[in-house]
Amino acid sequence: MTKAQSRLLLILLGLLFLAYGGLYVYRTSFVIDGTRYYCLFDDAMISMTYARTLAQGHGLVWYPGADRVEGFTNLLWTLYMAALHLTGLPNRLMSLPVQLSALALLALNLFLVYRLAQRLVPRPLEEPETDTVPVFPAIAVLFVAFYQPLLMWSLQGMEVAALAPLVTGCLLLATRLTAAQPGSPQPVTAQPDAAEPVNPPVARAARPRPFILLYFLLGLGTLIRPDAAVVLIAISLFLIVTDRARRFQHLIFLAATALICLGGQTVFRIIYYHDLFPNTYYLKMTGYPVFLRLTRGLFALVSTAWNINWLLCLLPFGLLLLKPSREIKLILWVFLAQAAYSVYAGGDAWEWTGGTNRYLVIAMSAFLTLLALALTALGRAIAHCSPLLQPGSRSHRPLTLLAVLLLLAVTVDLSMPSNLRPGQEWPLLTAPLYRQENESLTRQALLVRQVTTPEATVGVIWAGVIPYFSERPVVDLFGKSDRHIARLAVQPVSGRRRFWAFYPGHMKSDMPYTLSQQRPDFIPLLFDDLVSAAGKQLQRDYDSAEIMSQRMWWRKSSPYVRTDVLRRLAAGPTVAMSAATAR
Repeated sequence: MTKAQSRLLLILLGLLFLAYGGLYVYRTSFVIDGTRYYCLFDDAMISMTYARTLAQGHGLVWYPGADRVEGFTNLLWTLYMAALHLTGLPNRLMSLPVQLSALALLALNLFLVYRLAQRLVPRPLEEPETDTVPVFPAIAVLFVAFYQPLLMWSLQGMEVAALAPLVTGCLLLATRLTAAQPGSPQPVTAQPDAAEPVNPPVARAARPRPFILLYFLLGLGTLIRPDAAVVLIAISLFLIVTDRARRFQHLIFLAATALICLGGQTVFRIIYYHDLFPNTYYLKMTGYPVFLRLTRGLFALVSTAWNINWLLCLLPFGLLLLKPSREIKLILWVFLAQAAYSVYAGGDAWEWTGGTNRYLVIAMSAFLTLLALALTALGRAIAHCSPLLQPGSRSHRPLTLLAVLLLLAVTVDLSMPSNLRPGQEWPLLTAPLYRQENESLTRQALLVRQVTTPEATVGVIWAGVIPYFSERPVVDLFGKSDRHIARLAVQPVSGRRRFWAFYPGHMKSDMPYTLSQQRPDFIPLLFDDLVSAAGKQLQRDYDSAEIMSQRMWWRKSSPYVRTDVLRRLAAGPTVAMSAATAR
């Protein structure tokens, strides 16, 4: 492939990605009563609610007048959302600039993936005496551009959109440092022909060593999300071990970055929230046996690899058999560090959909780059085994077409990690994942506004969409923004299920405490186990009715609930609600 062809291919891939991403964002929106709404994943809407409250001048709390509880773990991303709220866009459109920002960040990530892939191109693939460039970087861009979990978590508002290009960029900077080290081995993918030129690594080694920029970005990552410290530590340790000449510098930069960024956040948290850790840390990481949390994390990791395709997941590690460069070892090391952290955290609560969780996905761009490299190495190894596969042979062009089709098949396979509707979501034949849930929750939020006054408190299980669109004070039944619930202990289930039946952030509740002390005026949804835990207290203090195909509850003595409207809706809105849903 010539350089001109390579540039054209990358431009086409970029335009295709932007068109696909724009359509994806549009497909996440929905229409209610003739009005279009844009909405993020429910956890991202928690950050949006904190951001709106801050932009309104009420502090970094969940809603105006709420206790100071850090119910989010993405400080810088939440502050960015707060800045967007200063634009004055209506709530129904405020998610759109977040999604478009995420799309721009993913486009930046593709550029960084291409640059990272260029640094990993093995010398046998380079042909400097001609005007050709290897196709491997374009394959890496193709894999990353349409990797559905990265698209979903990013375009639905999670801080993954910022962390993914940041991790890729940090790895790119770190590879420059490793390549600049004396004695750095060059990657080898297959035995080259004797006629193939091998370039000495002088040009790359002569590039500047971007210490400050690297550690600045690593520190920025911990401000976006504190557990990005895993990437900070992993990259720093690798450089400390491999870069002996500058070991002391790396130690100083690591210590300074941790002290300023992590230490600064901790001081702010202690002063403002009176807590050492975010509330979600206590919710997810305490009150449950550590061993069972680890077994669930391991189960989630293995399930993720199986759903992606275990053979594709193993291929990048095959590069370790081919005398890999330090750059390749660095990427694998960082990916394994993120995988270990995912296991330590017990995984995420959303692996049941089959996709890569939020911990792993930020390092998947570099991992997919290695997958492209491994497939390229495998193809070259096969080509060297037979003269029929060499350029100029009769079978070369048909086999090249077959290789292209196989790469497209791998891309499609990587784009179908969902267990729910495989083969339908990536071509957008159906709405993106969680879009239907977002519409349902938004309808519930609008109903809350209809049947309550602004003084009413609302008990929520889904703590993002309903609080944001209802604009009511809220009570968190699962404790993301409740200190008491977050610090409770959880009794594991019995039998073999205890080794994987752990859902971080969704297992703690205290219905007697919620009903007697927090006394929500309206509860749009209760799971059966919560109804059982509430016992007679719920029946004694609350009325209920079937509305919008689910049972809703309201406090009998509350002056903030429009019971006449509720009873009218319960008496006969089924047909109207169904029609609205269909529309």
